[in-house]
This record gives sequence, structure tokens and C-alpha cells, in this order.
Amino acid sequence: METLEKIDKSLTVCKISTTVQDISEKVFSSCDSLESIECDSDYFKSIDGVLFTADYKTLVRYPPKKNGTDYVVPNSVVNIGSYAFRNCEFLEHIILPDSLINIGESAFSRCKSLQDIILPDSITKICRDTFMLCQSLKKIKLPNSLTEIGNSAFMYCKALQEIDLPNTLSEIGSCIFSNCSSLRRINISVSLNYIPKYAFANCSKLKRITLPNSIKHIESGAFSRCNFLREIKLSKELIDIDSSAFSSCKLLNEIELPNGIESINDGAFWGCESLETISLPNSIQHIGNNTFGFCPSLEKIECDNEYYYTVDGVLFDKKDKKLVRYPQGRTERKYTIPNGILIIGQAAFGNCCDLEEIILPESVKILKSDAFHSCSKLKSIKLPNQISSIAPSAFFYCWDLKGIECDSPFFKSINGVLFTADLKTLVCYPQGKGCDNYVVPDSVTNIAEDAFCSFVSPWTADSCKRITLPKSINEITDTTFEHHKSLKWIECDNEHYKSIDGVLFTADCKTLVYYPRGREDSQYIIPDTVTKIENRAFASNSYLRKIIIPKGRMEDFIEMFPEDNEYELAEA
Repeated sequence: METLEKIDKSLTVCKISTTVQDISEKVFSSCDSLESIECDSDYFKSIDGVLFTADYKTLVRYPPKKNGTDYVVPNSVVNIGSYAFRNCEFLEHIILPDSLINIGESAFSRCKSLQDIILPDSITKICRDTFMLCQSLKKIKLPNSLTEIGNSAFMYCKALQEIDLPNTLSEIGSCIFSNCSSLRRINISVSLNYIPKYAFANCSKLKRITLPNSIKHIESGAFSRCNFLREIKLSKELIDIDSSAFSSCKLLNEIELPNGIESINDGAFWGCESLETISLPNSIQHIGNNTFGFCPSLEKIECDNEYYYTVDGVLFDKKDKKLVRYPQGRTERKYTIPNGILIIGQAAFGNCCDLEEIILPESVKILKSDAFHSCSKLKSIKLPNQISSIAPSAFFYCWDLKGIECDSPFFKSINGVLFTADLKTLVCYPQGKGCDNYVVPDSVTNIAEDAFCSFVSPWTADSCKRITLPKSINEITDTTFEHHKSLKWIECDNEHYKSIDGVLFTADCKTLVYYPRGREDSQYIIPDTVTKIENRAFASNSYLRKIIIPKGRMEDFIEMFPEDNEYELAEA
């Protein structure tokens, strides 16, 4: 049996041999120049340049460059094949017959001029990507027979303004209406029991929505970045809200959580900039990390059940004795954490820019990642003697932090710089600690990731421009100083590493480990000894424009730079 599997993508007219008995599904998917397809065989027929199976029951391919804005699919057609109308840029209106039963994957995708289409009542399923990137599609009538819509079916239909999902619909795929930036109204089927991942993400004109009581689950990112969403009425039967479900819904100022909801996962309401208060019902059993992160208007969280409680609007976990979230909208300059708290949760104080002083009780043992992330006015902090675990990013972006005080069995500070108690690991160099040259103590053997971090900010001057590494240091990676924008020079000479003009290499000078991010030269010449460059060695230097490669070795070196390399590479 002869199968047509490949044709020239540049063809404008395709003549199919009479010996061809089968055509691969994607054979025409990228033939965007086709104006006509010709065939008259026992297996395939064409009518006015449109290809069908010989019995005229399946429309195989409508040529993308075929002239005409309107097309009526013949009444004999039962199936529209996958990619059948893909990239048909002139078609504005398509009339489908009542005989139609199946529409294949991506059948109408990228029909950029298609304005409207009515699906007959015989259709029960819309496959994945069917109308994706139909950027002029303003309206579509879905039949009451419809039970399933696949992933991304209407993704990037930027002109679509409203949609009614029939009550027969019980299954919809992820990203189904994501990036439909003109969508203003949506009517949800009462047969659905979930809203899938990113279903309405980036629907920036959607202002309000009501979820029927059949909805029990809202999956991750479902309504993320719906920038104009102000009101949402949740289902009374809702059980859980997954990660980032409403993240970056900037105008959402209130939401009523139904009694019965049990779980709200990581970042569910992250970036809801207008959210002022939130009341957690008695049914809530789990609140994920950073659930209410970057909510600058949030002043108060209310909850009191067997799992969580609040004190003055601050949320705590009863079982873990953890401070979960200090509302970012509070304006106090000083906060004292209640005694008995063991854990400061992930991003618990994230972006609390008014706090200048946070007092930790002696009970605190653990600081989770980003615990004080972007507390930009925090000047100093004293860690309790019981502290046993500190995540490397606990003080990330604390621009004004000039010193950390600690003396515990696990951590110690020297002149405001935090180390492990044995002084072998440098844990955190405070970002607000000014220093032209910091000499790392001789005891240090390694530096924690992001221990040094500095960015240009309105709160602090450049931090620690020069670092001198001791002979004891034995582990430095290309990411150790990646977020230290102020660093201009690294000094080192030991059995493991060596610096040349402030740039760090392995001791044999064969591997270039790190080029300081704050170094202001516009050009750098790689030494002839170098045979390897670490992946992030030149990451994000805003001054460097050109890198000179040793003569005759461009082919070897070009593979060492990432695909998104932003520097000009030239041979010596």
C-alpha cells in the first residue's frame, strides 16, 4: 500500500498519484503555500482544489492559500480531518453540514481570518487545538450535544468575546480558553466538576464569573493573570484550589471561600494586588507556600479552626507551630513574633516593605526559603540560640540588611556575616553591608548558593565590590555569585582556584569559572589556557559586549555558551 508521507512544503499545486492509498495525518500541516490539490483516484478525490476521501465522507485538506472568504462543507462530509483547514488565512466564514460527526485535532487552527462558525448538533467532541490561534473568531455556537473539549481548543482566540458551555459538557482540557484576551463573559456547564489547568489564564478582559455548584476542584493557574477579574462566585461544593489558580488577578479585591473547602495550594492568590482581607473557613486543612504572597493591599487574614489560627491578622499553623503569613499590607515598622513559634514559613514575610525590625522569640528553630524575601527596610536581625536550619534564600532581596546577629550551636555571625557554627560555610552576606573588599575568613571551605546577592535598588548602595577567597576554599560554582551584581573583582590563589585580573578560574587555568557580574569592561579576552567555560560564567553582565576567543578555536568555544548568549563572540 502506497502512503503519502512527505511533500514539498513550498508547493502551490499538489497532484496526488492515483496509486496513493493512504495519506499521513500531518503531511499537509506545514504546506502553507498550497493553493490547490488535484486528485481523482479510487482512494481520494478533489473538488475545486479541496481534497476528500473517494466517498466524500472525509474532508482531508483545504489548501491554505486557496482564494475565497466563504466555504460550505459538502453535505456528504462526516469527518473533518486533523489539520484540514490549518493556516487557511483567507477564510472568514465556514458552514458545516448537519451530517458532520467528527472534527480532528487542529482542524481549524491558525485560521486567522475566521470570524464565526456554528457547530451542528451531531458534534459531541472538540479535539485539542481545534480552533487555536483563530485570532478573528468573535463567536462560536457550541451544540447542546457536546460532552468534551480537548486541550487548548480555543487558545489565543483573541477576538472571542463570550462563550456558553452547554450543560451537556462534562470534560474540558487544560488551556482551553487561555489568552483569549477579549473574553468578557463565560457561562460554565453545570455538568463540570472541575476547572482545568490554565483554562482561563490571561483572559485579561474577564471581569466576573460564577462557578456552578457542580465545581469541586480548581486546578493550577486556572484564572491566573486575569487582570480585570473583580468578582468571582465560587461553588458551594468547592473542595480545593490548586497552585497559582488566581495568581496575578490584580483587581480581585475580595473572595468568599465556601465552608467545605479543604485545601488552598502554593501561590493560589499570589499577586492579587487589590485583595484586602480574606476569611478562611473552618473546613480549611491545608494552606500552601506563598498562597498570599505579593498581596500589597492585604491587611488581615481571618481563621480559627483546628489547623490554623490568626493573631492580629497574622496567620499561623497550629500543628507545625509555624508562622505562615504576615499580611503585606500591614504598615507597622516593628513586629514581635509570638513565643512558641518554631518555624518561619516560606515567604512568610515576603515583600513586607514597611517592617524595619522583626523580633524572633527563642523558640524559633527554622527559617524556610524566602522567609524574609524583599523586606527592603529590615536593617538588622537577631537570630535565636535555638536556630538550627536557615534556607540560603531566607534574606533574599533584603536591600538594607546590614547585619545578622547569631550565636547558636548551628550558626554564628562574625561582624554581621552569617556562617555555620564551624565557620566552614558562609551562609549569608547581608546585602546592605557596605564593603569595598570583603576577605572571607581562612576557615571557610565553601560558600552557600546566593550567600552573596546584590542588585541595583533605591534602598542600598553597591554591596561588596571585591571578594578575597581564602586558601581553604574548595568549592565555587558558576552560580555562587550569579546574583551578586555589585561584584567587580574576585581575588583567589589556592590549590583549587586562581584569579587572573579579578576573573575566577580553576587552579590550572583550564576552566573559566566566573566572570564578575559588576565588572564594567565592554570586552574580555579569554586566556589561551582555557579549554572550558562554565555554563553561567558570563551570566547577566550588563557592561560586557564582546568576548574574544583564542585564535582558531571558535568552533570549540561557541558550544560552551548558552543558546541565549547575548555577547558578540570574535576570534583573536
